[in-house]
Amino acid sequence: MKPLRIAYIIVTIIAVAAVFKYAGNAGSPTGSMEPAPTPSPALTSPLDMEEFLPVIMPALTFPPSKESVLEEATPPEEPDPSPSPRPTQRPVPTPAPTYSLEVPRVLSSVDYDGDGVDDYTDLLLGARAEAERHPLYDNTYYVGGYPPDDIGVCTDLIWRAFRDAGYNLKEMMDRDIRNYTSEYLTGPDDYYDSNIDFRRVARMEVFFARYCEPLTLDTSLIEEWQPGDIILYDGHIGIASDIRRADGLPYLIHSTDELLTDSMEEDALDSREILAHYRFDASVIPEDVLIPWE
Repeated sequence: MKPLRIAYIIVTIIAVAAVFKYAGNAGSPTGSMEPAPTPSPALTSPLDMEEFLPVIMPALTFPPSKESVLEEATPPEEPDPSPSPRPTQRPVPTPAPTYSLEVPRVLSSVDYDGDGVDDYTDLLLGARAEAERHPLYDNTYYVGGYPPDDIGVCTDLIWRAFRDAGYNLKEMMDRDIRNYTSEYLTGPDDYYDSNIDFRRVARMEVFFARYCEPLTLDTSLIEEWQPGDIILYDGHIGIASDIRRADGLPYLIHSTDELLTDSMEEDALDSREILAHYRFDASVIPEDVLIPWE
């Protein structure tokens, strides 16, 4: 019986101790068995809270859904079928003469278009009008032959000058090529094409050699170089001007993408090797060769 009494006393002591311990913890402000934490000391660093700048977070964006893309998409614009406009060429004035002496002027006995101006002067004025218009240099092939008025190459200046004198150089060349094809074709692979033959230097060279008066190639003989004369080079052609440089040699009126100046009437007659020098005298050309411009 004695051991049981001892065990009872021990249990009673433990129970009483537990009651007192629970009562002490109930008075704590934290309501827990651990002591309340002490507050942290105030910040003393230079980076106190009032010095912190607010940070603005970027708004979140999400890629559009496939459905929204399909709804907002618009069909691409179709390209404009009309061609881009060509740049406008500014008119270029005729240069002033620099030769102080007078060179005797040779005039034609023919006024084919009956405008009161002789053929040589008409060729000069027609070439000069082309030079002052200063068309865009473009060697595009055109069905029908004639290019637009605002473009041109060296041969276009020639047939337009002939047009101003009353001649249809294209029809004249076309007919002559048909009648004397072997004179014009340069080889077995060469062929006749009325859309372009009158704009080829090699074809013009044959035509003028057949019907024009050949003249000197000596540029020191300035009186032999007259306004309206036709000057031929390797792959190029032009017309002599009545403007003369200081030594009396005429300027050249021509169309090329290698102008020495901004003007198509310039000091360029002897700037490359001259292959031929012709004068178109209609008075010695058979009547069936000449075709008027309609």
